[in-house]
Amino acid sequence: RLRPIIQRRNSTRTPNSARRIRCQATTALQLPLGPSASSVTHNLPSFIPSSLTAVQSAWVQDVGALAFTLVGSLVWVKMFRELTHRGVLDQKLSRKLVHITSGVLYIFGWALFSDGEYARYMAASVPMLNAIRLVVLGFGIVQDEAAVNSISREGDPGELLRGPLFYVLIMSLFTVAFWRDSAVGIAALSMMCGGDGLADIFGRRFGKVHKLPFNTAKSWAGSMAMFFGGLGLSMGFVVFYSFLGYMPTMVPSVMFAKLSLVALVGTLVESLPANRFVDDNLSVPFVSLLAGCALL
Repeated sequence: RLRPIIQRRNSTRTPNSARRIRCQATTALQLPLGPSASSVTHNLPSFIPSSLTAVQSAWVQDVGALAFTLVGSLVWVKMFRELTHRGVLDQKLSRKLVHITSGVLYIFGWALFSDGEYARYMAASVPMLNAIRLVVLGFGIVQDEAAVNSISREGDPGELLRGPLFYVLIMSLFTVAFWRDSAVGIAALSMMCGGDGLADIFGRRFGKVHKLPFNTAKSWAGSMAMFFGGLGLSMGFVVFYSFLGYMPTMVPSVMFAKLSLVALVGTLVESLPANRFVDDNLSVPFVSLLAGCALL
């Protein structure tokens, strides 16, 4: 009587144990085959959007940097325009302060842009938009007396089509051509925006007596201010962008010697009587550029 019962119990247990053995065998066979289909399906899409996300983040960074730089430049110029309009600053001093500070802040603003190939073009669009604005004001298409007075020497809108227009066009051109990985372009722009601006301010204030022997319209004080101002800005920008990794680090003594020669050449060009015929915003950056190409 007991034997049939035991046989029935054994027959009910055998299929379960067999199923457990088959499951273990199947699992053992699946493990060496690598990742499961679900993990492969999960990994493939995550790799493709990563590159797209990097491009999108670069675009977002550059658009944000462009908006910040453009709005900041407009606010900065408007601030000096209001100070001039209210009589806080002299018109000539305000114009030169805009000349110096706008260029310095713009070059520092290059660091806000991404490493994309198109980043330099987006950065160059900031002075180019300012160039369009100067053309509109210079031809009288839009009337803005306060803006004209803060930029021009004598309040003549036509002046905006010469020195100020050359200034922003050179900024845009050198940004595209050299960008932040070239000490050549940085040195040339530093001589134009910093050196030339300081030369006018110090020359008017301290250069009324000691004039240059070959050009009585220029002074030793103005030329020294241009040399040391342009040299200081050049070294500051080169150290800054070398620290960020955009250009090779130079030996300090070699950097000082080479940038000093570039500053000396730019200062000599600015001091010549030829500036009566050629605007400083053209002669200084291009000659400094040639010196930089030969030395840096």
